Amino acid sequence: MFNQLLAPLAETLQKVKILPQIGNDRILLTPNPAGTFNTKSAYKALLPAQEKVQWYQLVWNNKVIPRHKITTWMLLTGALPT
Repeated sequence: MFNQLLAPLAETLQKVKILPQIGNDRILLTPNPAGTFNTKSAYKALLPAQEKVQWYQLVWNNKVIPRHKITTWMLLTGALPT
């Protein structure tokens, strides 16, 4: 019975054409500074690059009240309902 299941799989695998190697392998995910893989480094590598905005330090400063941080952030990003 096991051979009956493997025979169609073996036939399918034999029909697969392997393309010639075009170039060298390359690293897709940049490891973290310690040189090891972690979820954070993978997540950052998958995110699109974002430019820093000039108002970041002003809004997310520790001296600003959290309620005001959120309101200002929403205002500056155009997300404040009017």
